Amino acid sequence: MHLPFGKCLSRFCGNLGWASCFAQPRLILNNNIYVNIRNSAYLIINNSAANAITTLGTGGNIISESELNRIKWNIETATGTYIVPFTKSPGNKIPVTVNINTAGAGSGSILFSTYSGSTWDNNTYKPSDVANMGNISGSNNSAYVIDRFWLIDAISYTTKPTATFAFTYLDAEWAANGGNTITESNLGAQRFNSTIGTWWGYNPQGTINTGSNTVTTVPVIPANFFRSWTLTDNSSPLPIELLYYTAILNPEKKVLNQWATASEINNDYFVVERTIDGIKYEFVGKVNGAGNSNSTLYYSATDPDPYHGVSYYRLKQVDFDGSYTYSQLVPVNLENLEIIIIYPNPASDYFDYLVGSSQADIVTITVINTLGQTVIKTEENIDKGITKKRLNVSSLANGTYMLIITTAKMKKTQKQFIIK
Repeated sequence: MHLPFGKCLSRFCGNLGWASCFAQPRLILNNNIYVNIRNSAYLIINNSAANAITTLGTGGNIISESELNRIKWNIETATGTYIVPFTKSPGNKIPVTVNINTAGAGSGSILFSTYSGSTWDNNTYKPSDVANMGNISGSNNSAYVIDRFWLIDAISYTTKPTATFAFTYLDAEWAANGGNTITESNLGAQRFNSTIGTWWGYNPQGTINTGSNTVTTVPVIPANFFRSWTLTDNSSPLPIELLYYTAILNPEKKVLNQWATASEINNDYFVVERTIDGIKYEFVGKVNGAGNSNSTLYYSATDPDPYHGVSYYRLKQVDFDGSYTYSQLVPVNLENLEIIIIYPNPASDYFDYLVGSSQADIVTITVINTLGQTVIKTEENIDKGITKKRLNVSSLANGTYMLIITTAKMKKTQKQFIIK
């Protein structure tokens, strides 16, 4: 079908199909007219104005019902309220609204499509960029997700717009449908982050109105302007997890645990634990969570007295209801070497010294004077743990000296002693 500029469609039903592209600067739909997009076709609206798609009289209807049956609206750097009058079938209108309040940068467009599934299990018909429908434990969360997806894809922007979205859904899409367990008043919008392959980092958003079957005022900043959206029961959101968790040995030989969350839902507190065998875990520290948050939050906890050798750290996250999850294990290797004591000190003919080490090793024993000259150098075998050794210093003149112990890996420890 062909429409001249500004033409009004009235009492007409048209099909766009077979991967065709129908370009139009303005589309006016009057008196409940239908446009049916099929077979991966595009309807291109080559007009950035918010009224480039207009409905008059009893309205108009655009049927997509497939990820690839799309409207391409060349919005570019314009702002305004853009309404796409989607309809599933006669009498089932499901318009979607994108209210752009801060323009994007570049010659961008937004691709719109939407479709529903015939079963409660969204895993079987999820969009092509969606890797999973898992909840925080990794289980299929489809029972808490309505049976519809929206694709709102901002393409060719150097910076995407800032907007609010509004979605309209049908009762049949959240009802039991063989497996859904949704409380309608809990519905909120979530997007899939295709960059890292997860729903994490964006709690269910928006204001639900069960009378009008809408979720409105869904905030979307450029960093969250991803293409695939759905509505989720916020009592069982698609997962919110850690951005990262690390455990590192700092210069003071303490283990610094650091982590960050992109967002939190009902998060009571965190616990840091450690183990040397993967069986028995010990408490290191507790840090309170934020409860609920949509911001990136940073946390840390320090183990002031770590094990020598290799040990493993993990993070336990606990919800207010007592449920919990664990992070992956992170290894830390404390290769410790320390002169614990020299006695007697001051010494005359000899002294004994205790060496603590995280492993058995061959070490170099060096004594230097105050001029930096080496006056004794020898090798010794030390055991893992604490080793007692004796050094003959009867040949040294009275004065102040430094005892230095070095391993093959250049780990070094030193302690001062005096001859008199």
